[in-house]
Amino acid sequence: MLKPGSNHMNGYMKHLLCFIVSTYLVTWGLWLAAFQINGFFRILGSFAPSVMGILFIYRKSGKEGLKELFTRLKHYRVKWYVYLFVMFYTISSLLFPYLLAGIFQHSVPFQIKKSIGIFHISDPIAAFVCFLAILIAGGPLGEEFGWRGFLLPELEKTLSPYISGIVVGIVWACWHLPMFLFHVEGYEISFLLYLIQTISLSMICTWIYHASGGSMLMILLFHTADNFVCSIAYQALLNGKNIYTAFYWIIQIILLIYVVTDLREHNKTGWV
Repeated sequence: MLKPGSNHMNGYMKHLLCFIVSTYLVTWGLWLAAFQINGFFRILGSFAPSVMGILFIYRKSGKEGLKELFTRLKHYRVKWYVYLFVMFYTISSLLFPYLLAGIFQHSVPFQIKKSIGIFHISDPIAAFVCFLAILIAGGPLGEEFGWRGFLLPELEKTLSPYISGIVVGIVWACWHLPMFLFHVEGYEISFLLYLIQTISLSMICTWIYHASGGSMLMILLFHTADNFVCSIAYQALLNGKNIYTAFYWIIQIILLIYVVTDLREHNKTGWV
């Protein structure tokens, strides 16, 4: 544990701030070009967190640091329930509030899009190709080597896992600010609500990271599954105040209480 006020602590803080600021500047510069010149720059900008994360790991730990990072792409004998959670959490979190609302005789619509861009989800092959496209160009591969590959482990050198997860969530959400400033499609909600949702998602990612032994593969799969499901089944009702939203956040709060409790417990005893 680094001591506050020490030279090592000051250098550590500068290291983290440099990563965050440089990631923001590179991303926002490329996104500005996307909004003004060509949309392809948006994809390039989305890779800044991972690129900067890899560069900062190499700067600090050299080839050994990169070897350790890419080794974490393995599954590490992940327990079966972690796989199930990774693949089915998002759709369950959207579907269960709908079922509960029905039980209490409040009929609400549950809308599912038939396609994402050029991909028709009813076709299994098209759906799989779309899943891979989201993994590669839709955020996960471009972000996670920065957020969970570099930033989260670095923060946990001085902070608890759940506090580190909150900090990563704030950094992650603020990284998306230009999307709100330029009113990009898909970011019609208020930034405050988006911030809360992203912190919640970051806490869950932190739990997955530890429950899987630091597996980046699980993080990439979860981020991709979440983006994929939200692209076809995100319910507009979540942007307002209604019974569906109430049930959604009740379930989220219960899950987050479990996540924080589990992270605190294993932070003391270690993960098996």
